[in-house]
Amino acid sequence: MRLLALCVGAEGPEVAVLGGGSGLLERSRAGPPAELLPELVGTALAEAGLGWGELEALAVLTGPGSFTAIRAAVAAARALALATGLPIHAASALELGAAACTQEAGPLLVLTPAGRGLVARQRFAGPQEAAEEPVAVDRTRALFEPGPGERLVLVDPDEALLRSCAERPARIVRTSAAALAAFALSRARSGRPPLPGPRVRPLYLRPADARPEAGRPLVARA
Repeated sequence: MRLLALCVGAEGPEVAVLGGGSGLLERSRAGPPAELLPELVGTALAEAGLGWGELEALAVLTGPGSFTAIRAAVAAARALALATGLPIHAASALELGAAACTQEAGPLLVLTPAGRGLVARQRFAGPQEAAEEPVAVDRTRALFEPGPGERLVLVDPDEALLRSCAERPARIVRTSAAALAAFALSRARSGRPPLPGPRVRPLYLRPADARPEAGRPLVARA
């Protein structure tokens, strides 16, 4: 499968190209994603020896995380899908965390930082079987009522999340463009269809950080 995966993290954009002459190729660059992502995509495809017409699908990490990073990644994937007609394998960080546990059986409790003192939480019956919708909860409630036999997975944990889970054995998973590409390949092989570009949405679990300035209207008066 020839695929381009887009992932924007806290430090900058990452891309991975699957199916080129070198197998899996991953490239990243620190800095603002909106400016760097287009050049990074072009460079990675050239190094992999693939043209746009040879790709079969795209993949994108939809969140949760920084609003700027999520918007940049999803907007880029949707724009590329519109321009090329390629479908998109969309995945959240929580889904990537669950998918990393393919060698282990049983239910999973997957957590990842969601910003502003919140933790994103989702339960899975297995590595690719969600048992509930993702939610954002206060850190003190993140481990509330763990299910019987449930194993803990921490995705890109910060120090606060690691401290709050210090008394429970946990698997640590890091998101990356390469992990996203592997997830998309696994999904495709299992027969799960990708989405058309317009149906891909960012995973926002909390309100935006931006706030209107006090005393100033949101809409300019005529």
